Amino acid sequence: RILDESRLTGRLEARLEDHGPGALQAAFSPDGAYLATASASGLIVIRETAGWSRLREMSVAGGGQLAVAYSPD
Repeated sequence: RILDESRLTGRLEARLEDHGPGALQAAFSPDGAYLATASASGLIVIRETAGWSRLREMSVAGGGQLAVAYSPD
């Protein structure tokens, strides 16, 4: 679940339930336009935050991805 904490409303912004076994880690891009999530199955999903649609999906062979991060450049 993505909650809106910036306005301190706690309003639910998105429910991302289509990530397979569940996302273990999430990271927003520096500009806030994208969200990357990683799961124990090795699935990494990149979404745009304006409408939460999937832009890209990658699968890592041999195990789960326990962390995702964006580089400042």
